[in-house]
Amino acid sequence: MVDRGWPNTSAGCHRAEAVALYEGYIQALELALTRHGHTDTKPLARAVCAALDGLVFQQLTVASGDAVRAAIKRVGTQLEANLPSGPPRPLQEIGEVS
Repeated sequence: MVDRGWPNTSAGCHRAEAVALYEGYIQALELALTRHGHTDTKPLARAVCAALDGLVFQQLTVASGDAVRAAIKRVGTQLEANLPSGPPRPLQEIGEVS
């Protein structure tokens, strides 16, 4: 992660917590994407996380629940359209994600 020069203050501590939270989300998405046959999952996981994060923010501020649901379904449709055929891989077969 790039150091943005946040001071070692309470805000810096909160930043560390936020980074850990987001990295956990991204790792979980990486595992799910890998399990379903996607490759080079780190950038894809970050992009999907950002899209979903933005949609949550929109729902909280400017968009209706129906509009956000439709957008989330579209993200899923786009991911499914790029999947190789076959069932998800077992977790034991995957191991650690990068």
